[in-house]
Amino acid sequence: MNTFLGPIERLQVQKSSIKIGEPPAQKYITEPIVAVDRLLLTTDGVVGLIGNEEIIDVHNRRHPSSKSRDGTNGISLGFTAHYRLMRSHFGEHVVTGCAGENIITNVDRRVDFEDIKSGLVILSTTGLVKLHLNVTSIITPCRTFSRYLLNSDDPDPNMLKDALRFIHGGMRGFFCAAGHSPQVVDVGDVIISVATATDGSS
Repeated sequence: MNTFLGPIERLQVQKSSIKIGEPPAQKYITEPIVAVDRLLLTTDGVVGLIGNEEIIDVHNRRHPSSKSRDGTNGISLGFTAHYRLMRSHFGEHVVTGCAGENIITNVDRRVDFEDIKSGLVILSTTGLVKLHLNVTSIITPCRTFSRYLLNSDDPDPNMLKDALRFIHGGMRGFFCAAGHSPQVVDVGDVIISVATATDGSS
C-alpha cells in the first residue's frame, strides 16, 4: 500500500548557483536560497511564488543560467529527519533548507531511495491529488557542500571523506520530475510514496 511520508514544511528556490568559484577552491553559499509562500511545479522545473512575485529556480529550463539536465533535476526534495541527522553530526549551522532542496517534508525517519523509487504523490490538505512526481535520482554528495557541513574551507582529508560518506545515499536529497504540470503546491500539503509492485498492492 502507499506510504504516508509527511506534510510539506518548507518550500524554497535557488535564485542562482549555490556554488561559486572554480574547483578545488569552489565555495558553497546559501544566500541564493529563498523561502517562498507557494511553489509552481512544471515539467521545466519550479517557480517560487511570493505574493505576485515569481522567482524562477536555477534548475528550471527557463532560467537564464539554467542548470537543468533535460528536466531530470528540475525539482528537488528533502526531509527534516535528514537535517536533524546532519545537524547532530556536523553542528547547529546545518539549518533546515541549507542544502537547497525545493520541497522539504516533515518526516520522523530517514528516507532512502528504495522507499520512494516508485514515485510520489502530493495531496492537498483536503486529500485531493495535486501532482505525481517521478523520483529520477539521488542528489550526489559533493566536496563543496561537505566543506560547508564541516564549516571549513580546508578540512582534513579524512574528515572530508567521512562527511561525504555520511551524506551518501540520499541524505542530501533527491531529484524529481513532474508527472504532469503545472500545479501549485503549498506548505501543509502531504506527500505519500507510491507502492511498488512487490508490495502486493493493487
